[in-house]
Amino acid sequence: MSCERIVGLRLPGQMADGTFTANVGRMFDGALGLDLDGFRALLLESREDLFPTLSTELRSRPTSKSLHVTFPEGSALITPEVTAARRVKVTVAHEKLPSPQEVELWKGYWREWFDALAEA
Repeated sequence: MSCERIVGLRLPGQMADGTFTANVGRMFDGALGLDLDGFRALLLESREDLFPTLSTELRSRPTSKSLHVTFPEGSALITPEVTAARRVKVTVAHEKLPSPQEVELWKGYWREWFDALAEA
C-alpha cells in the first residue's frame, strides 16, 4: 500500500496519474485444452471473436510474455502462465480507467469474458 493511499490522497486502485486499474484473474484447467502457446495463439488469431463488441488493437509483439491490448476505454495487459499443476492462469490488468465506477464495470466484463472462454 502506498503512503499516498494510507493518508487518503488516493482512492483504492488509483495510480499516480489519477487513472484506475482493474485486476482480474482466473485459473483454467486442462478442460480448456490449451497450453501457454495455445492461449497466446487464441488471443492473437481470434481477437475479433474474443472481443466481438469492442474495437481492439494489439500493442505488443506476438512473442511477448504478456499481451497488451488497447480498448476504447484504457488498455489491458493479459498474462497467461502455466502453473505447476499444468493449469493455465490468466490475469488481466486493465489500466488507464477514468473512475472507480469504470473499474467495477470492467471487472464485471472480464469475469464474463473468462466465463465465456471457459464455456467455449
